Amino acid sequence: MATTTSEPSLKSMPELESLIEPTLYRLTDGLPTKELQLMLSEAKSCETLLEQEIQLLEKALVSGDSLKEVEKSSVDRMISIEFTPPDRFFTISTLMGRLREPLAPPLPPNSTIAASRLRSQHSILPPANKKKKMISASATTPSSSTVSQTVDSSSSKNIKLNSNSNDSIQVERLRQILRLDGNPEYRRRHTDPTKLLAAWKRISSHRTAGVFRRPVRDGEAPGYTERICFPIDLSLIRKMIMAGMIVSWCDLHQRLALICHNCVKFNGRESDYGVVTREFESYVEEVLLQLIGATSRTNTPTVVNHGSNVNSNNKQDKATRGGVNTTLNAVKKE
Repeated sequence: MATTTSEPSLKSMPELESLIEPTLYRLTDGLPTKELQLMLSEAKSCETLLEQEIQLLEKALVSGDSLKEVEKSSVDRMISIEFTPPDRFFTISTLMGRLREPLAPPLPPNSTIAASRLRSQHSILPPANKKKKMISASATTPSSSTVSQTVDSSSSKNIKLNSNSNDSIQVERLRQILRLDGNPEYRRRHTDPTKLLAAWKRISSHRTAGVFRRPVRDGEAPGYTERICFPIDLSLIRKMIMAGMIVSWCDLHQRLALICHNCVKFNGRESDYGVVTREFESYVEEVLLQLIGATSRTNTPTVVNHGSNVNSNNKQDKATRGGVNTTLNAVKKE
């Protein structure tokens, strides 16, 4: 039985709760309208299923002996199965799969895929000469025969210590990513594609980028074109930069995010591909933060003495954040 003590708890850092909604909102930024409509439909269905399971579990707690055989069987299945209602819906599972520590959702009780999450936390990939074997377009969630069912207690302690020491860094990274949208440089139109191409080349050279460099074909991943409505890869992104279809850091970020969305949607959030995608997306964000930060510093005037403008900007920032929060709350209530 796999222990879950290595899973960081949101309760240990209440401030993380305020980052969940805006982070999920950001992950949907730039997704095609058709995909967003599917996500909304699946979210409603998922909510219905969750409510049904919660009602059944509450009934079992109050009057377990009076449950019908069918209900007892359903309860046993819910407790033992790896998959939860969100896993039954591709787009919802994809959003959960793209969340990284410290916002990553906990694994189900008695999960047998703890070793997969362990790899994700430590960002471990096979040696370069074995990478091609692991990164297969038809990868699926690891079976219980290939994933250890027990996490060593000493490893769990180390994970817990590392998690505590890195939480503040990870939280600050989340905030930096969320603040990108308010940076003028993020959406500035580039008349010369040189910087965008340099960023593309740097990202494409990362060790996790190999699987994303060319289109996925049905012969390699049967059913891919049926499930993935908007396929995209790194070679196509380069063509879009050259053709003037990607002209800002925001455009580049959104297209790279769509690659990650597609990969997790097809392969599963705790598959080997899910692990690779989370590391790839983390690296993409690291590169963009560095490049946008460097450009912003270069374009910043050496002397700034406009207190009234600063106050005005602060008010605009607060109004913008208030508008985003209002929208998110309205979506949540719906």
